[in-house]
Amino acid sequence: MLKFTTDHEWIRQDGDTVTVGITHHAQDALGDVVFVELPEVGSTLPAKATAGVVESVKAAADVYMPVSGEITEVNEALRADPALANNNPMDEGWFLKGSPEPTEPSPGLDERRQYQAFANDNRSSHPTLLHGHPCSSPPLNPCTNSNPTTNFQPPHWAEQRR
Repeated sequence: MLKFTTDHEWIRQDGDTVTVGITHHAQDALGDVVFVELPEVGSTLPAKATAGVVESVKAAADVYMPVSGEITEVNEALRADPALANNNPMDEGWFLKGSPEPTEPSPGLDERRQYQAFANDNRSSHPTLLHGHPCSSPPLNPCTNSNPTTNFQPPHWAEQRR
């Protein structure tokens, strides 16, 4: 059974195990993925908790746990080659596997058709995918090399992305 969240994760249940990753829409909005942070195996997370971070050349975004449960495995191949999240996000690019709480309902999970309609309707308005990770800064002004909202000056070693 494959389901989707409005935070652009997918979840596949196979018996007592769930596999979680980001959707095609998420990887497309993020661009080339360059780094992933995965949760610790053995940790227990509630539904909607941050389970990891995905960083791209454009932005960074949290990956949320769709259901409560224990993390039983993480995708070490993805950690070694984050581009798997772009090349094959629904298969080789999975993020984590877990054992869901037995009494955990699955609220907010949509079928593929419902999710695709949601993603198409919200293509440019999803806060995480539009603005990136909450810790990300707004882009630098290329003319002044400063952040227009905070006048943040990047350190001399920081490389601007254009």
